[in-house]
Amino acid sequence: MVYSPRDVKLIRLASIPWGFLLLNGITFPFLIYKGLSVSEVFIIQSVLSLSVVVTEVPSGLFTDKFGNKTALIVAGMFKGIGGMMVWAMEGFWPMIIAWIFIGLANSFYSGTNMSVIYRSSLKQENKTVFVSDIYQWGNFSFYIAIFLGAWISKYSIDLAALINGIVACTPALIFAFISRDSRFTIEQKDNKDKEDSIFTKIKMSLTFSLHKGHIISLFIFSAIFCIIVRQSTNIVQIFLMDKGFEVQHIGLIVGGLGLLGLTVTKLISKKVLSLSIRQTLILIAALVLSALALFKQGFVLIFIVGVLVLEVVKYLLEVYIVDSINRSYKGKMIASLNSVLSLVKRFAVMLFAPVIGIMIETKGFETTLTNLTYFYILMSAIVIAAIVFYSLKKPAVSENSNILR
Repeated sequence: MVYSPRDVKLIRLASIPWGFLLLNGITFPFLIYKGLSVSEVFIIQSVLSLSVVVTEVPSGLFTDKFGNKTALIVAGMFKGIGGMMVWAMEGFWPMIIAWIFIGLANSFYSGTNMSVIYRSSLKQENKTVFVSDIYQWGNFSFYIAIFLGAWISKYSIDLAALINGIVACTPALIFAFISRDSRFTIEQKDNKDKEDSIFTKIKMSLTFSLHKGHIISLFIFSAIFCIIVRQSTNIVQIFLMDKGFEVQHIGLIVGGLGLLGLTVTKLISKKVLSLSIRQTLILIAALVLSALALFKQGFVLIFIVGVLVLEVVKYLLEVYIVDSINRSYKGKMIASLNSVLSLVKRFAVMLFAPVIGIMIETKGFETTLTNLTYFYILMSAIVIAAIVFYSLKKPAVSENSNILR
């Protein structure tokens, strides 16, 4: 099925409140305020990933079966429940339950959102740039909300949490309204999907035999390098708290870094999107190692530069690598494929987030950064070795191939 660009504008318009959550920039100090320890905050992140891992593939199959509209409404309902629980409750176990609901919401939202954007991009002349522009526009509200949350938390962190919960309830209402909008139409749809059993759908979502090695390799690469990207916000909040920054200042810095990161990626997007997939993999590995080296210096301004470097890595992982995977896939179950990709990345975060939290609490921040640096040096060496091996094994494959783009 192919959606028009107008449909993408609708789904993105409805998705603005999805990312417009005021606690995003102060999650770490907020959960400390709610009575959690450092390691428990990282465990919360792991539970969030676990809830997504468990439901990611079923949610993708649900989307392919019942449609994007229904999946978005379900996602909005889960988001509202989780958001209000975060405001109303405190303590470790209530926060665990709240984050499970948020994870369920994200699992229903991720594959749906990406599949609509991807299917719409099929009609665009410059497909990857189209996806890139939507990614940057969609994240703008995310960082604006962080600014607002930081300002409100200066007066009352509980008020910020209440507004956060109310805003979390709005996507379900907006998605329900959009579902009745006649403009949200499908230009082309193959009715064969209705005849397939759930087992056939699972098989179809994993049918990419022509470029299976390429896709699986990118899945693994994304999972490994998204660990540090997904934890970068927590890391910067811990660092700023250790330096004595107040909650509202932490939120303002995180929001400012996000907006600055979007600006940087916008400026360099044409350059990085013109790279081959192999060059991009090497660039991501180099940027991650550079960011960790900057983090270890211990100075606020240098640390901020490291965070901006990781924003570029996040952009490359979420736009370039995901887009390359989608274009290598030849099956029809695109929502399920994106759900599987999200599952793989969430699974990696689920495993490593508690480890990072425990290491910070027991070994200290600097030792944790050193261990992360060693880990990514090893992973980068493996990536480069794999690229060299693949180049020697298949020299006839062009780096500028449409499949690798």
